[in-house]
Amino acid sequence: MRCKKLVTYLLVGMIGVGQITPLQASILYKKTETQTVTKGATLTKEAVLTEAGWLDLYLLKANLFDENIALRPIESPVLGERQTVLQMVQNSGAVAGVNADFFGLVGNTPSFGPVVEEGEIKHAYHNGLVTDVGPGVNMGTFLIDNKENILLNYFSMGITLYADGQWLSSIRAYNKVGSTLSAPVIIDNTYLKNTLSIVTKFVGACTIVVENDRVVRQVGMGEAVDIPQDGYVILMDSSYYNKLKGSMAVGSIVEVKKDFYLNNEIATSVSDVKMAVGGGGLIMKGGEAYKGSTNVVSPNAKNPRTIVATTKKAGEVLLIGIDGRGASIGVTHNELINLLKGYGVQDAMYLDGGGSTTVVARSEGETTATVQNKPSEGALRKVVNGVGIFTTQPLGSLNELYIELERTCTFVEEPISFKVRGTDSNKNPVSLDTNQVVYSVTGIEGVFENNTFTPLTAGKGLIIADYQGIQVATEVQVHEAPVGLVVEPSKLQIDENSSKSVKVYGVDVEGYKIPISASKLHWETNNGAVQGVGNTISVTNKAIALLRAEYGNVSSEVEVIGGASVILGDSFEESGAKWGGDTSTVTGKVEHSKEVKYHGTQSIKMTYNLAKTNNRQTAFMSLMKPITVPTDAATINLWLYASNQKDAVKLQVEDSKGRKYYLKVSDSLTHNGWKYFSVPLPQGMQLPAKITRVYTVAPKVAEKRTSAIYVDHVSFTRGSRKTQGITLYDHYKFDPLYRSDLSGIEAGQQTLNIIGPTAINTLTLEESTKKTIGKELSKETNLVVQASNKNSELPITASLYSYRNKLETLDMNATKIMMVGSDSGSIRLTDSSAWAKMTKQINETSAKNIILITRVNPLTQFNDTREGMALHDVLKSKSEKDGTNIFVIFTGGNESEVRMEDGIRYIRLNGFESTTDNINDAMYLRFKIIGEDIYYTFNKLIK
Repeated sequence: MRCKKLVTYLLVGMIGVGQITPLQASILYKKTETQTVTKGATLTKEAVLTEAGWLDLYLLKANLFDENIALRPIESPVLGERQTVLQMVQNSGAVAGVNADFFGLVGNTPSFGPVVEEGEIKHAYHNGLVTDVGPGVNMGTFLIDNKENILLNYFSMGITLYADGQWLSSIRAYNKVGSTLSAPVIIDNTYLKNTLSIVTKFVGACTIVVENDRVVRQVGMGEAVDIPQDGYVILMDSSYYNKLKGSMAVGSIVEVKKDFYLNNEIATSVSDVKMAVGGGGLIMKGGEAYKGSTNVVSPNAKNPRTIVATTKKAGEVLLIGIDGRGASIGVTHNELINLLKGYGVQDAMYLDGGGSTTVVARSEGETTATVQNKPSEGALRKVVNGVGIFTTQPLGSLNELYIELERTCTFVEEPISFKVRGTDSNKNPVSLDTNQVVYSVTGIEGVFENNTFTPLTAGKGLIIADYQGIQVATEVQVHEAPVGLVVEPSKLQIDENSSKSVKVYGVDVEGYKIPISASKLHWETNNGAVQGVGNTISVTNKAIALLRAEYGNVSSEVEVIGGASVILGDSFEESGAKWGGDTSTVTGKVEHSKEVKYHGTQSIKMTYNLAKTNNRQTAFMSLMKPITVPTDAATINLWLYASNQKDAVKLQVEDSKGRKYYLKVSDSLTHNGWKYFSVPLPQGMQLPAKITRVYTVAPKVAEKRTSAIYVDHVSFTRGSRKTQGITLYDHYKFDPLYRSDLSGIEAGQQTLNIIGPTAINTLTLEESTKKTIGKELSKETNLVVQASNKNSELPITASLYSYRNKLETLDMNATKIMMVGSDSGSIRLTDSSAWAKMTKQINETSAKNIILITRVNPLTQFNDTREGMALHDVLKSKSEKDGTNIFVIFTGGNESEVRMEDGIRYIRLNGFESTTDNINDAMYLRFKIIGEDIYYTFNKLIK
């Protein structure tokens, strides 16, 4: 049983290309979560990686034929007042909702379209008289009639006044007052109690008061009246009043006909409408793109969108929100049509989108609705109305229990917290008396207290909750003790007389991190100014300290920088440098630059002229005032301005014993403009030291050229200079698949050697060294893999397989080797089609082991963090489903490392790359495959 957070009511699916998907061939990855909001209504969240980027969708599905479900308009009780959808949902008692109609951004203008509820108009315009909203500008209405028919179309609202059976006039609006009273408007007491605000705005307004369908009063200009409880008032200007007052004498019987029209024919009476709200243009009809005129906001732009739609299933309504203008890119009109086809949509219509797009719903078993999406403005926009989903049945008795564990794995005596919820037969939350919940466990021993379970023995157990005879159970895996300890962060800066918290995890045998009790930690420190207690680390004075966290038989180190972490070295405001690189092929000069600078008023510029040659050429400048490296420095930091000249840059540093080090800043300047670099100091360097020179190195020059670099703002980061277990992961120490020695090969076994980059601009290999390396890599192996595309020509005699920035695979019995291009910092941006093929192969392979080689670390180095985590989720899902051992190999950096995350091993190979270009430190990765079992180790290239 793999460790993971478990929510018993949550369904999670990952769908790769090759299955039917809403975005057709453009989808690369999809993660879906579906839960029941209430019986008859579900919320589905989808995170979709497309060729163009991420798309986050939120789909509320309601079945109108379920007796527990009703859809109603939601809005503020004050006409035109805007509220957030969250406020509307919570105030109305809805369990979910989305924003609905469009509205004017200036003033408290009501919605453009009608609002009808249970056969009564709440407010509407007569679309024959007000033509700049609604069907006159191709804006539709979402309507549900009394037979649960769902209609999306360009309905016109007609409101007609009759007195004593005779037609008198069309009514311009119901509960809406625009900029004129040129035609009558009807105001009931839904939003107003009297007409004072209206007659104040329209000084000449006249009023006819109707109560119980009879005229009870005629009021002249400017007089405010109360609106009857069982009636309404008709307001108009004096000229209209003079036309109507004779036909509407006191006692006259008044009828107001309210109908929806379609193509000038009555489609339905308002009295037969359960609900209606206005919206935007039509998107689809009959399962195909709507071909008529339609009002679409920015049809060719990727925007957030809100949509109402129907499917082939009678009575099924989809309320869809799509995020945009952020992590989610939004959709164009045509992209939306393709997406909706994938959901089997028949008819679809826009609701207000953009910054208004908001999806609110409660989680299963929860009583409070929350915002589910990420509105594009970073905050909830106040809107005029929305569509709410309501549960109509009274709350019943408990029918089902749910238990949610904090996690499914732990260690002996490490508690797991949990929540127990209940719902009735309609999936509506039922309050539980927690004192009546009875807990028990089988398979292992443990104790329950305050919604936590503390196991006392190891093994697989079943936690059971019982409430008045209704039970729910879930599994838990308990390990005897962690095999490793991880502290996050493992390096931190703390101001003097301050403290910070860390998180400490035990690691189980499968590489899963499990939080452990801070109270059980013991801390050792090498500096009394830095102390650890529980999960808190405190600093009293300026210091550099290594703390060791101990838990049982496992431990981990933390580096603490007490006080400022960065110390300024020199910004070259006064100091300078001189040229020193003249040779037969290299000339140049050094000067200050006030035009190109990162910090202060100037930088140092070195211009160098290189001849055409295949030989390495070096240019350097000597600092007239060497920069002192302080005794507590861990790295040298500087800003470099370059023009993609592909040259290497080194610093000459002389330590306190007179030894010179040549520390590599960059092996190849591939950037344009300023870039920040940080150079780690070797542990053997004796400090204080001094920076004396800056070098550029060009391995070969195809054509004569002149280049320049600018150097500015040199600084130092304080620290201990230890890397393993601090800035580099050393999880191989507790990995059961790691072996310290994998030499030798027996019949039936296979071996695989993997090496990082071997072509280094600043490193020239002698032929004898190449032979030694080639012999070592070829020894006792079936295959050598070059995990980088920066490769020297080495005399490798074994089969050779090289990374080429594209998807390639190779099978070795129970092991599948895969290479996927990511030179663009992304698989999607390098080759989007590789995502589909890679996912398909990962999901379908029966190989017990997968070795995936990619250019950069998906967890930390992908340009799109979500894409990296999506890849991690694909691998994690495969590992949990089939028990597959998965290794992700990537290159870069100056040292190798091993990180175990959710059972996946991430291994960095630096190859020949190192700060000091010391080939004697170069390592390669060796795998040995014995049947279905696989093991790995690191070997030196030169022994």
